[in-house]
This record gives sequence, structure tokens and C-alpha cells, in this order.
Amino acid sequence: MAQTTLHLPSETKYLERRTPLTPTTTKTLIDSGYVINVEKSTGRVFRDEEYQATGANLVPEGTWPSAPKDHIILGLKELPQDDAPLIHDHIQFGHCYKGQENWDGYLSRFARGGGVLYDIEFLTQPSGRRVAAFGYYAGFAGAAVALLAWAHQLD
Repeated sequence: MAQTTLHLPSETKYLERRTPLTPTTTKTLIDSGYVINVEKSTGRVFRDEEYQATGANLVPEGTWPSAPKDHIILGLKELPQDDAPLIHDHIQFGHCYKGQENWDGYLSRFARGGGVLYDIEFLTQPSGRRVAAFGYYAGFAGAAVALLAWAHQLD
């Protein structure tokens, strides 16, 4: 049976350094038989060398669109807005099932390319509880950032 390959893209978003895969989790997945490709990135919270030390393959930035079709793309952030068909299965926050802007164009890219979106927002445990959700303090952190932004505007 072929090994499952996960591809961690280099995602960029202003003031955003989160990643769905830590080096510790990468090591656990590799030890469980997965192949992990990590795009080189200076914008991620973890350094490339931390992933490389786990046995992950470092690949050039921006290579996920040309990765083999059976590679699963694991991300968090929105994909670049263009019209290219998406051939891969993607696990990420799609931001499209609540009527967000351009949701229909985004989903049509998967339909045209034959890819599948596994939207993290809608993955649930058998109990119905979401697998990934903002924690209790996320709202407080968001309010604090809003207040800082407002205070900066007053200067």
C-alpha cells in the first residue's frame, strides 16, 4: 500500500505565523508511516530546520500546485485568489460554507479540478463537537487586538 503524503505549503498572511503542523506532530506522523513535505518558509512560526530534524522533506516554496495529485495539501489560510482548478484534496479552513465572499468561485475550483475540500471548520467528532475551534480566550484576544488597533488610530 502506498504511503500517504501530506504537503505543508508556505502560507503567508499579514501578521500571521500559525501552521497546522508542528514539528512534534510531524515527527509523530512520520513515525506512523506518513511522508511529510514541508515547503520552505520564513513566515512560519517554526524554522525549516525544525521540520527537517523530524525527517520531513523540505521542498521549495510554492510547489504545492504542482505536487502529485495524490498528495494531500494541509493548510490553514485562504488559498491565493485565482481561477486555477484545484486537483488536490485540501484540509484547511475554507471560509466558504457560511456565504463568505467568493465562496462559490472558491468551491468551483475544486469541482473543476477534481479536488476535495475537507473544511476544518466542519470536521466534527462523533459527539458533534468540532475537532478544531477557537478556544475560550480567542474572543478576548480578538477584542484586545481591536482595542490596540483603535488606540493606534487615535495617535
